[in-house]
Amino acid sequence: MFCQAHLACIDVTFTPPAGVSHRDKESNVGYASHKPTDQKVLDVLQEALDALRADGTVERIRKSYLECPHRSMEKNAQTTSITRQLLIRAVAAYLLFGAVFVALDFTLQYRRIKSEATRELSLIHDSFGPGLAQALWDVNTDQINSFFNGLSNLPSVIGASIRDE
Repeated sequence: MFCQAHLACIDVTFTPPAGVSHRDKESNVGYASHKPTDQKVLDVLQEALDALRADGTVERIRKSYLECPHRSMEKNAQTTSITRQLLIRAVAAYLLFGAVFVALDFTLQYRRIKSEATRELSLIHDSFGPGLAQALWDVNTDQINSFFNGLSNLPSVIGASIRDE
């Protein structure tokens, strides 16, 4: 057994007023039914549609569909532009602050290491200087070699040499 499908449709064509740009200059609204539709039902639907036209509902719906997409696209473009600007500014600020903090950290580390090296050299000078000066004055080579071995074994001393000038 075959089912017969009946298509009932009421077409309403909207034409936008002058000055409204829309991709589709005309649009259709309707309804469809797969069962044979009673003419009484179609008459009721036509009356309802005529009432919606008369009170301006159809016109408001048409305007909302024809005009809102353009406004929302403009807002979307503005939002995208604002979002992009905020993102660029946030990344630029992050990079700027990062560079400033890295430079500040390098400067502070340099000064700290320089101060520690100066303090350690001063400590070595104060520890070995007087005894080495006395050993050199007395020309005591055993004591000079002992100072030299002790000085070259320090972890902070990379190299040492004895020269006769």
